[in-house]
Amino acid sequence: MREQSSCEITVDLHGMTVEEALRRLNNPLFSSRIRSIRVVHGRGSGALKNAVREHLKKCKMVREIIYGEDMNIAGRDGVTLVYK
Repeated sequence: MREQSSCEITVDLHGMTVEEALRRLNNPLFSSRIRSIRVVHGRGSGALKNAVREHLKKCKMVREIIYGEDMNIAGRDGVTLVYK
């Protein structure tokens, strides 16, 4: 399993609406130069976390998604790792 430090960039979506967060996340997702992203969406009500994860599942350039709660990383379920 990968380490959190293997992600090239971190995208912090705290305080954003779902629409803002997905727009912000699309920039690195569609960049051909970025291969891995640590997405910090937080826990909160779960709305942002769920929307981000559903968006990632539908994204064709995403090769692998690892949920923070499945790894021993800081932030646990408030973090999602993305590999393209």
